[in-house]
Amino acid sequence: MSADQIAEISPIVQEVFEASSDEMCATFEIAENPDAWAQVMKGTINAAYPLDTSPEGHLLEILAFLPGSAVTAWEPKKFVTLTFESTNPTDVAKAVDRLFEKLFDVGDYSVDCRIEDL
Repeated sequence: MSADQIAEISPIVQEVFEASSDEMCATFEIAENPDAWAQVMKGTINAAYPLDTSPEGHLLEILAFLPGSAVTAWEPKKFVTLTFESTNPTDVAKAVDRLFEKLFDVGDYSVDCRIEDL
């Protein structure tokens, strides 16, 4: 796990969770790899998925960070959507960090963050 990245991602996730709008979205991108991205909304993570095999087996460890989580949609080499019940921003930040590490084989990385109301 990347403590620095989790520390950077967590407050942005908290801002999304505390927003009055359910349409608030935080987008996280790896600065060195524009194909590596994840979007967090209340109860949902949508992320780039570079593999062509089913995500359930690849994401078991990540799903374990998020109570009540499941893969709800995916398209090979495009995206994966996870839903979850957790409202703990740190757990979600850990899941996003682990997604980046597992799917994009990043070591120490820089993350760009932005928030928008969809």
